[in-house]
Amino acid sequence: MDGDKKVLRGGSWNSFPGNCRSACRLHGRPVNADFCLGFRVVCLPPSDDAPRVLRGGSWAFISSYCRSTYREHGQPDHTSCTIGFRVVCFHPSLISSEAMTTSNHTISASVLNLPMVSIAPGRFMMRSDSPSAFSDERPVHEVIIDKGFEMAETPTTQAQWRWVAENLSRVDRDLNPDPSRFKGDDFPVECVSWYDAMEFCARLSKATGKTYTLPTEEQWEYACRAGTTTEFSFGDTLDKSQARIDADSTCAVKQYKPNPWGLYDMHGQVFEWCLNRYQSY
Repeated sequence: MDGDKKVLRGGSWNSFPGNCRSACRLHGRPVNADFCLGFRVVCLPPSDDAPRVLRGGSWAFISSYCRSTYREHGQPDHTSCTIGFRVVCFHPSLISSEAMTTSNHTISASVLNLPMVSIAPGRFMMRSDSPSAFSDERPVHEVIIDKGFEMAETPTTQAQWRWVAENLSRVDRDLNPDPSRFKGDDFPVECVSWYDAMEFCARLSKATGKTYTLPTEEQWEYACRAGTTTEFSFGDTLDKSQARIDADSTCAVKQYKPNPWGLYDMHGQVFEWCLNRYQSY
């Protein structure tokens, strides 16, 4: 049944251009771990209604509420004459490379070397009605992305995968540190199932305290299009000089020009798992 399948996007190293279009939708069973299947992660912002921490007391508080360790909380839209703030600025060189993970401490994504691109909210026309479109890409309809998010600059690499598999504790399942058929630290990880990709996200979320997950296909296509309305983010045609397609294997990420929003390998390289179940429209 369609409901047992997950959405795949972006095409792969052995695809022809038609399967690499921004709107093209394919699918696979979540247990599949083929050598053309990979993924990239997104990091979601905190929920708007989640309480935020307040520290330091105020002019109206007694001394016991101003202790160094005292913690209060408030809703993020709350304004009051007792609430203010101060800012900090982190220079990249001051981010500790020694913030390694233990069972009791969180990590920074910088330790993993997982560059992310900030994607602003917006709206776009999803799917395609071109003559080359498949039936499940219709109808074209407007989608509103009402919250911004961060998306990994590249598909998850083998070095990133191995670091998480070897250094972050299991959440639901074990991960093979070296599953890929085509080897290289900077090559995309492949031969990973949807469940494997979700375990990667779960470990990263637990270790960082942030919400990492797979992109929905709406988020994926919005980011892939990057404001374009053409068949590909580079125009209405795609050739081997623009993406890893019609090849014998994957290659190192970032060998081709990024899309207008700075995301690499959105066309070709590996099919990317999305969060959604596959359904016809």
